[in-house]
Parts: sequence; C-alpha cells; structure tokens
Amino acid sequence: MNQNKFWKTRSEKYNNLKWVNDDSYIRAFIRAGGFKKTDLVLDVGTGTGVIVHAISPLVKEVIGLDVSRDMLEHSNWKDNKYFIRRDIRESIFHISKRI
Repeated sequence: MNQNKFWKTRSEKYNNLKWVNDDSYIRAFIRAGGFKKTDLVLDVGTGTGVIVHAISPLVKEVIGLDVSRDMLEHSNWKDNKYFIRRDIRESIFHISKRI
C-alpha cells in the first residue's frame, strides 16, 4: 500500500479511535500542558486535529502540522486554529548563515 492510500484509509476512521473519544485522555493532556491564553502551540502530527480543537479555547493560537492532506481535510479551520501540511522531517524554517 502506498503512503497516500494508507493516510486516506487511516483518516476515514481516525476519529473513531478509542483515545480520540476518551475524555479522560484529553483532560489529562490538557492538565499536563499547563496551557495559558498567551500561548502559541504547535501540534506536530496533528492528524484530524483532535488535540488542536481541545486546546484552542485555552490558548492564543494553535497550529496543527501533519504530513497527510487526507487527515487535515477532516480538520475544522476556524477561529484560532490553523493547519499546515508538512513533513516535520523536512526543513520548515529558513536558516540563514551568520556573518
């Protein structure tokens, strides 16, 4: 199975995973994060944005980063939530030489 087909299949059932629908997991994640209204958060490997949606009311902005377009198509892009399709293993920041 190629990577695109894998992520398309995975994205269709992702929101049915046990952890996604387990409020105790989400609450534990929020407690561990210690989020503040001034925070800008990057969620790497965001999938369908489950964590992004859970913490967005608690922070200034949250960005979900994922390699899969299919996963991101299941996300809800509004308010202070942003989603970017990128592979974290690739350089996403411009690095300039020091003079």
